[in-house]
Amino acid sequence: MRGRTGSAPVGRRAAIGALGSGALVLLSFPSRPRAQRRAIRIGILVASLGADTVVQHGAEIASELLARRGKPVALRFAETRGGREGADRAATRLLDDGADLLLATCGDEETRAALMAAERRGAPVIAAAASAPGLTDHGSRLLLRTAPTASQLVGRGLGLLRDLYAAASLPLPRHLALVHDNDETGHVLRTTLHAVLPAAHIPLLSHAEIALAPGPAGRAETGRLLAKLREAQPEVIVIAAAAEAASSVVATIAGNGVRPAGIVSFGLPGLAVEEVLALPGDDGEGHVTFAPWPDARSAVTAEVRSLFARRNPPQRFEVCQGTLGLVVDAVLVAGEAASRHPGARGAELAAALRGTVLAQKMMRGPPMRFDARGQNTALPSAALQNLGGRPRVVLPRDGAEQAPAWPNPALAKG
Repeated sequence: MRGRTGSAPVGRRAAIGALGSGALVLLSFPSRPRAQRRAIRIGILVASLGADTVVQHGAEIASELLARRGKPVALRFAETRGGREGADRAATRLLDDGADLLLATCGDEETRAALMAAERRGAPVIAAAASAPGLTDHGSRLLLRTAPTASQLVGRGLGLLRDLYAAASLPLPRHLALVHDNDETGHVLRTTLHAVLPAAHIPLLSHAEIALAPGPAGRAETGRLLAKLREAQPEVIVIAAAAEAASSVVATIAGNGVRPAGIVSFGLPGLAVEEVLALPGDDGEGHVTFAPWPDARSAVTAEVRSLFARRNPPQRFEVCQGTLGLVVDAVLVAGEAASRHPGARGAELAAALRGTVLAQKMMRGPPMRFDARGQNTALPSAALQNLGGRPRVVLPRDGAEQAPAWPNPALAKG
């Protein structure tokens, strides 16, 4: 296997075949002739490369875009299997192998562990997926977060929910139910929803919460969920669960006496996933995800779409482009910072990252810039609705692909 600088190929099958618990996927960063500027070395942490091939595609495509612009980067991937301990091991090995910075595309717990490992070595970390507010509250000068916080996701999502009701000329909902995974990510969203709802100007009379049991939903779990939802009779159901669990919840609701105006989710991948879209009949239709999303009018998005198609991946660009965009923009930030400050490492590189303003990017919104805590402050959410077998932007109106269908007509038929 070879490492990757710019657009040099990686042996994907060999890489995936080498995976183990916390295994490093690429054996070494490539060396460059001394006459050339050394490419910044980015160690990329993924939950599972076998499942997260979109992350690898996104990072490699961003590397190719930077190479075209004369700003080379070198990539190496490591899995964080084993939770916090696995993330610590993977991050440490990447740093031992010469990574100048880490890019974490995994959950809150793993990203926090990677940051602690990086702090021991004085290396910067870019968090491209974690949403827990406490990550930036940690106050590390080595941290840069390109992803939105849970507060940003929920606050902006509730604003878009109000816009959905306004577009349909309907009064705001009075009854809401949250169905969430019983893990850290689910509890972060539950806590955030509690904190943000009072300022959202949605006059709720009831707010039910249902924690999902771990593992596949059996008949007893399905019965418990339906009983609680029938008792709550929510107008809006919020789902905060991984793709497989989310699709199971959606399938359970369809045609079983629970008829909300709609089912929504905050953040990616949300309900804009193949598992939900592939549900039989209209069961996967009309569900809404409030999340950052690429700008279809961006030149970077067009380049990424073309390069992604050349790889002939099993995933559909229309479905996975949100995750692609978060990864692509994070790598572009690193490449831009390294280009402006060649040779910067450690705290100096972290400062260069925080000072980067990324105008040419994939995601919607104004140029990406960072506040004093290293948090991306310019990443708006869009309302994505599953229509015609793929997620489509329905709000905001600027750049929308079509008008929203709210209340969800598929649920009304059920």
